[in-house]
Amino acid sequence: MTSRKSVLVQKRYRFEKHKYWNTSARLIREYARRITPSTVIDVGKIINGETNEVFNVKVEDGAEYIFRFAHNRKQNPFLKEKWVFKKCNDLRIPVPKILLIDSFEDGDKTVYICVESKIRGTGLGELSNTISRKKVKGILKQAGRLFRSIHSIKTKGFGDLNESGKGKHSSVGRLIRNFKTLIKKKILTALRRSPGDLTLVKKAYKILQDNRNNIYKSHSFVIHNDISPDHIIVNNGKISGVIDFESAKGADPVFEFTRWDFKFGKKYPITSFLEGYGHKRIKDFEKRFNYWKLFRLLLSLLYCINEKKTKGASYALREIKKILNFFV
Repeated sequence: MTSRKSVLVQKRYRFEKHKYWNTSARLIREYARRITPSTVIDVGKIINGETNEVFNVKVEDGAEYIFRFAHNRKQNPFLKEKWVFKKCNDLRIPVPKILLIDSFEDGDKTVYICVESKIRGTGLGELSNTISRKKVKGILKQAGRLFRSIHSIKTKGFGDLNESGKGKHSSVGRLIRNFKTLIKKKILTALRRSPGDLTLVKKAYKILQDNRNNIYKSHSFVIHNDISPDHIIVNNGKISGVIDFESAKGADPVFEFTRWDFKFGKKYPITSFLEGYGHKRIKDFEKRFNYWKLFRLLLSLLYCINEKKTKGASYALREIKKILNFFV
């Protein structure tokens, strides 16, 4: 379970990220007039994530909306989310309704905005503190069934998606080869004074490279890629929605579970999630899970190096060392 100290560290980190984002209430009210005739009565900032500036906006007629502003992005991250939401709607998967996507100039930078309906309910992360462990397991089983449907949505390739659901890479092999550039440029450079860690990362990448052409030969499918308890919304014991698909990728569906296991597995064991999903029917699940977990750990290490999170980097390296034993 996450310690109180680590929670405080994370909150402080998010506050530092958000303090440079200061979208005015006046601008939010201007955008609100484009989606509703009702007057804005409250604008509340939500500091939960690390990538967007987010507001909960209430209006006089009782409706609530989520305003998300993406700063410092090379392209609009909400366009691929719009594509994913359309596919989810076709399958009756509960996701927010996008009401507006736009952009504006802030000095020499472009800021992207997405306004969507707010799904009724409470995030599982908050709700789990007030309900029994048995009920949490039941909700995770629901989530597993829901994600099996999400993972039935085909993409046109692997990796980051564009606004029409096309990934950057035509195969797993090309995805892994492309990752080698980041390994050399960022990770190996950062670890050059730590020979033991350097050797560990090289071994990990060699395993990815050696298995890249036989680990997964099927089609690519949508994964959320940022799934967390806070992104699963629950109302009256039922999942009422899944939110924040802007990190969605085309991938082997098994890759989805590695983030949950790595980041939340101690408090929310993945077993109930997988039981609802029906993972036993998936061919070579354990091998694929460990392969993609190794990939996920290297991605996490890269992120921690970029963000100067030394404790996070140390944790990722320890986990990499553990998982290498599976491939011995």
